[in-house]
Amino acid sequence: MTSLTQYDKELLFDYSMGICSQEQLEAAQKLISSSLEASKLYESLKKGLSPLDSWEVESCPDELFEKTLNRLKQAGEQSHLKLKALIADEQTRSGMSKRTFWANAGRRLAMAAMFMIVGSIFLSSMNYARHKYWETQCRAQLVGIWNGVNRYSNDNSENIPAVAMSAGTPWWMIGYQGKENYSNTRGVWLLPKGEYVNAQDFVCPGAKTKHFEQINADQINKLRDFPDRQYITYSFQLIGDKPVKISTLRTKVMMSDLNPLFEHLPGDFSKPLHIPLTEELANFNSANHQRKGQNVLFSDGSARFIRGRRVGVSDDDIFTLQGKKFYEGIEFPACDTDIFLAP
Repeated sequence: MTSLTQYDKELLFDYSMGICSQEQLEAAQKLISSSLEASKLYESLKKGLSPLDSWEVESCPDELFEKTLNRLKQAGEQSHLKLKALIADEQTRSGMSKRTFWANAGRRLAMAAMFMIVGSIFLSSMNYARHKYWETQCRAQLVGIWNGVNRYSNDNSENIPAVAMSAGTPWWMIGYQGKENYSNTRGVWLLPKGEYVNAQDFVCPGAKTKHFEQINADQINKLRDFPDRQYITYSFQLIGDKPVKISTLRTKVMMSDLNPLFEHLPGDFSKPLHIPLTEELANFNSANHQRKGQNVLFSDGSARFIRGRRVGVSDDDIFTLQGKKFYEGIEFPACDTDIFLAP
């Protein structure tokens, strides 16, 4: 077994912290799956970093401050020759001794180190807290949508909001405003249309969406579906053409953060949809939360943040259909245990 290099260890640390690029993320996952030593180190890092989940920011260790200060001093000493002439000139003009100069320089370096450390901890903590807030807010929005579904169901013979769609019908055309039901989000659109849920609650706070104008009540009443993908960053269980009662969905997955397969859909509906299920797409989490996981809403009204894509006793991937290697936007689940959230 090949021992891990220093680069491998740094890569695993960055991966554990969630600060690596997409290429580094893939390299780290491959390393963990292929090396027992890497897997053990990753688990050790995760265990060591687990206190971050408590949101408590610890003070900077004294040893880290000392090391940083020493490095800054070393950098200053390496620059001594270049600054020698300047120092001599400063001594002549101000009478300042070399000892005083370096004493002041040391204090300045210590102050700079303090600001660097405090600033980095503050920014890192703020970034972590911001994403945690978005994750929590997203979960609250999902529960709010479920409440809207429940109210809709009470007003419509216990049926959940859905439109008639059968096998062979395209379900991916978000924004299509024709009479045909060519989008799986058209049923969900009944919630803001009936004032059961606010339209803006269908955009996850953590999603990287372009700036778009809010739509008013008059516009909502005229539209048959969400205007486009920017207005909805969640994916919903794909249901066929038969009415579904909310009681039959208990403990099942109803919706989640955006399915990574359908982040980018053709704006031109005349173009066919063809998405091969690559290895990357088969393992990506939702983009809404930096690929770290996704909030999942269950039909009993509970919502949880899950770091993987497989849910339930059947260990079903909620973002793919069983046995499908590519998607054209017309496929439907073959059985009740094959949960598929789209688009």
